[in-house]
Amino acid sequence: MKLFYLICCIHCLTSSIATAQDEIKHKKYTSLEEALAEPQKVYKLDLGKQGLKEIPAELAQFPNLTNLDLKKNTITDFSNLKGLTQLKKLDLGSNSLKKIPEEIKYLKELKELDLKKNIITDFSAIHHLHQLEELDLSESKLRMIPKAIGQLKGLKKLDLADNSVKDFSTLLFLQNLKQLNLRSNQLKELPAELAYLQKLKKLNLRDNSLKKFQVLTQLSSLEKLDLRENGLKTLPSILNNIKTLSKVKL
Repeated sequence: MKLFYLICCIHCLTSSIATAQDEIKHKKYTSLEEALAEPQKVYKLDLGKQGLKEIPAELAQFPNLTNLDLKKNTITDFSNLKGLTQLKKLDLGSNSLKKIPEEIKYLKELKELDLKKNIITDFSAIHHLHQLEELDLSESKLRMIPKAIGQLKGLKKLDLADNSVKDFSTLLFLQNLKQLNLRSNQLKELPAELAYLQKLKKLNLRDNSLKKFQVLTQLSSLEKLDLRENGLKTLPSILNNIKTLSKVKL
């Protein structure tokens, strides 16, 4: 009986410790002052919309920092990124970026990168991100998918919403994509390159002007499709040929 009681106590203690650790990892700090008070506990830090011109040097004091939000600043000095090698998620949206900072090469563990609402013309440094799985380039005035992105062989999710993409040739090199967002791209026809995305499960084509969907029948893994705001009143019959398709928004 005593042994059983002891086992129960150990189990409860272990569960409590695990819960406490989980709560720490999910807490989001929203100021440097708050975070510096307990640096070992900082996993997520939101410094968005704080008028930053540079990456704060103090971030190097957070050994467990994995998620960093820097959106809506005007950062031009990225030199302190080199001390953040443990980052897995980085948001640089709305920073008036013209190029991807070379210092991003230090983020070897980065899996998610948000660059929306920038006007980037030089993507060359992005090839360093070998672990990158998710990339957001929405609202970036793109007319083509940057060639450099084709080097991201592990990319699984790409958001190109609210652009005017006409050249999709880079898709030929992104055959591990599972999610693609082409919402609001003024598309009148689907790019033939889509047929190469045999692992694609989710495709957003909302708010375009599409009438023909033949290329979609070649997507052997497609499960979810968004066709809202395309002027369609009924489901195109050709979509019945996609056996894996389970959800269509019309």
